[in-house]
Amino acid sequence: VLIVWLEVDLYLRSARRELLPGAVVAAVRAAFRRGDFHAGYDACAQRTGLFATAVAAALRHASEGWTASEYAAAAALEAGQARLQSLIAYLSLIGVIAPMVGLTGTVLGMIDAFAAMGQPGAADPARLSGAIGHVLHATAGGLIVAIPAFVLHYVLRSRVALAVRAVAEEVHELFRGFPYASREGVDFRGAERCVPAGGDGRAAGLDDSNPGGRTMAGAVGEGDDPGFQIAPMIDVLLVLLIFFMSIASTALTRYDPAIELPVAPAAAPREE
Repeated sequence: VLIVWLEVDLYLRSARRELLPGAVVAAVRAAFRRGDFHAGYDACAQRTGLFATAVAAALRHASEGWTASEYAAAAALEAGQARLQSLIAYLSLIGVIAPMVGLTGTVLGMIDAFAAMGQPGAADPARLSGAIGHVLHATAGGLIVAIPAFVLHYVLRSRVALAVRAVAEEVHELFRGFPYASREGVDFRGAERCVPAGGDGRAAGLDDSNPGGRTMAGAVGEGDDPGFQIAPMIDVLLVLLIFFMSIASTALTRYDPAIELPVAPAAAPREE
């Protein structure tokens, strides 16, 4: 239940309408067209979405020039994406742990299977069926949890990256041709300096005369890939081992001393 809730919650959080709400975008666009940037800031300051956060951050530092404004918007986008990616990373963690839990159940099932095979009458399939069923259920349970978690991890990661990129493009389009010169000395509420180390930003590749430095779109990434896990392979090998052991055991014939085979009349007597 917890995994299903996490998957549904992340899917809703990463929806484009949550990160880039149409009503807020329309209100900010209208305010920018009128040149009423304070109204645009008020429209964003009242909301907590990624688009509103990035626009408000850029406006708060618009009086410091293009460099500080662009850097503030990029920092807001990176922070918003990092929050979503940190939640999505839990799916990767679940996908890694679930096969390990299944492997633990597989090992315990193998212990029971070996114990059953070491007792008299091990050729009886009924004595091995319980242990083999334990192994198969543990392996299947781990895979049932891990496979959807890994699939949704990749799906949601790409979904977040595309949505954040759309937000970055929208914010960049809003501030294309923004009158930074006329905004000098104009302070929006909650303004604070957001200039990278180096004073004027040139040490970090940020230059008012060179908009090709760090941009809002360049702040968008997809995160790290989860590493390859060997636990499912070990699970499969152990299950195959148990399977072949059970086949070899059940292939033995039973000996019943009460059964007497017919003897040919001309057969020579057996020497004791």
